[in-house]
Amino acid sequence: MYTLLLNVDFIPLLNRIAWPEWMEFFFHLLLSFSITAVFLGLLFKTKRPFTTAFVLMLPTVFLYYPLSILSHKPVAAPYDGQAFGWWAAGHALYALVLGLYGQQKIKREA
Repeated sequence: MYTLLLNVDFIPLLNRIAWPEWMEFFFHLLLSFSITAVFLGLLFKTKRPFTTAFVLMLPTVFLYYPLSILSHKPVAAPYDGQAFGWWAAGHALYALVLGLYGQQKIKREA
């Protein structure tokens, strides 16, 4: 699961370099920060932190399938229910944390 989370070997240009693990983790953090920025931008329009967070995270849950299929590295199988469960749970937890953060941000702004 961890290998799939950090994997960039299917992305053109990025797949030309054998990135060290810390750099792949950095790419994942950049994506996470980007999602958070979009979340914050939408939050002040919607005023619904949990709905906004879960709507943003829902597509990432289903990215498990194409990412596991496109991966060149050995990763969990596309139809591995346990791996998908961990993937979905991790992204749901991230959405929950974003929602809690957004809730606090709205309270502070009020």
